[in-house]
Amino acid sequence: VIGFLSLLFLFCIIGTVIEYLIIRTFKEKARFRLAGFVSAMKGLEIEYFGIHQENSRPNDTDTETEWQSIENNFTSEYMLSCRTVYDRIYPFQRFFLNFSFLSNAYSLTSQRGSDDKGLAILNGVRVLSILWVLTGHCFSGTGLGSPIILNSVKRLVDNFPFLMISNGDFSVDTFFFIGGLLAAFVLSIKMSKMTSSQSVKTVPMSYVHRYLRLTPLMLVVILVSWKLVPYFGSGPLWHGTHAKLIGDQACDKYWWTNIVYINNVYPSSNESTCLTQLWYTANDMQFFLITPFLLIIYLFVNKTAGVLSIMALCIASWIHI
Repeated sequence: VIGFLSLLFLFCIIGTVIEYLIIRTFKEKARFRLAGFVSAMKGLEIEYFGIHQENSRPNDTDTETEWQSIENNFTSEYMLSCRTVYDRIYPFQRFFLNFSFLSNAYSLTSQRGSDDKGLAILNGVRVLSILWVLTGHCFSGTGLGSPIILNSVKRLVDNFPFLMISNGDFSVDTFFFIGGLLAAFVLSIKMSKMTSSQSVKTVPMSYVHRYLRLTPLMLVVILVSWKLVPYFGSGPLWHGTHAKLIGDQACDKYWWTNIVYINNVYPSSNESTCLTQLWYTANDMQFFLITPFLLIIYLFVNKTAGVLSIMALCIASWIHI
């Protein structure tokens, strides 16, 4: 485990160095190139508009249109300059750049807007939902079974706002809704540009893409929680609590169920599950497996049949076996 994490950290260092020494150098060259274009543009502006004689641009529509065309050309030239930065990178460098601290830190902290197609509201849903989850776990993890706390809980239950806590199990449903909405949104856009046969052929690759996107990170979480977290603390309750939350013995035997996404059904007992919290990833993957076929039915077979199929699955999800 330590060797794996050390290798991962080494990849991060290599990626950071590559980005700093190569990408940043190319970007500086692009900036210098752009600076020359800007200087030429300013000179052209002085000559064309006669700024030395007037303090403002003329209001003639044709003149303004030509000026906008000049600005667009320079913008396109700058974008082309930046694009050549990435065209000159070798494949092995692209691989290491995925681990760069610089790029990943920028991605995590950037507040730059994007073309979200009206889905930005989902960010607010995520925030409220995760606060709901955290609040529920704070209450469930404080030993509500003790007599002292139980008396306080009885008073809280009588309050209407506490319903949000007592019904905290439904907080995760919002994440299932968001995941299903985004999967259907992205896949429907791609499939609408294809024929039915082409859409069916893309389904396996969509599975592979999702598996490779989720599984490596989940493996890191399992390894750290299973092998390293026990050394993060000490005390009479530490190791027993860790063994209960993580499932040390279960991970020894059933860790593989997590990477094939069946840990929510096998083994059947929570006490025998490695990282019980990962039931969500298994559910999410299983939901994704049927999503493309529901979309194919809706887009290419019959919309009514697609809607009825979705409604039938929703009703079936209420049945407890």
